[in-house]
Amino acid sequence: MLPLRQVSLAAIACLLIACMSVALLPPAARAKEQSPSEGCSPNKAGIAVLAAPLAPWRGVPLRVIVAGEEPLDGKLELIAPNGKVAAKSANRHGGPPYFWLAEVASPQAGKWQARLSRDGAPDGCSTVTTDIVVQRKPSGGPRGGKGVWPLHAAWNRETENLYSAWIETLFDAPLDDAPSWKAMHEVLRD
Repeated sequence: MLPLRQVSLAAIACLLIACMSVALLPPAARAKEQSPSEGCSPNKAGIAVLAAPLAPWRGVPLRVIVAGEEPLDGKLELIAPNGKVAAKSANRHGGPPYFWLAEVASPQAGKWQARLSRDGAPDGCSTVTTDIVVQRKPSGGPRGGKGVWPLHAAWNRETENLYSAWIETLFDAPLDDAPSWKAMHEVLRD
């Protein structure tokens, strides 16, 4: 067991690295809105959607997290390219931020859709959809810009909510369980 001081320093380092990771996401790699077929955009709904890995590819688990400020009930579904529901999460977590998680262990290549259906949401925003493209093979890392990481996004309330939800799920385990990762780069590398 690590002394409290080492755990605190490690936690601070993790927070800083994760902040940088989320704030500097390239827009082409994030799950992004591509003319949703129904409902409203994540921005209009006051939520944020993030797919992990950032540029998903066939055969690697696809995890989607949706986070927002409002304590609305609802469900998150991941719709496969063939139109069938491949994964869903009816349980809302946290508060605030409130978030939903869904995962597909081995997604096929093609255009997936994350669909959040919210109960009691304002008119026209009860369904929020986001397209996610799963590629056949891994793409290269971030490109362009000057410096080590290209700057493509700003830190705002929506990215803060995603980050908070990610941290909560990262450490969501019984106190006597050890983390499933040995080093933080295993969590942050993608």
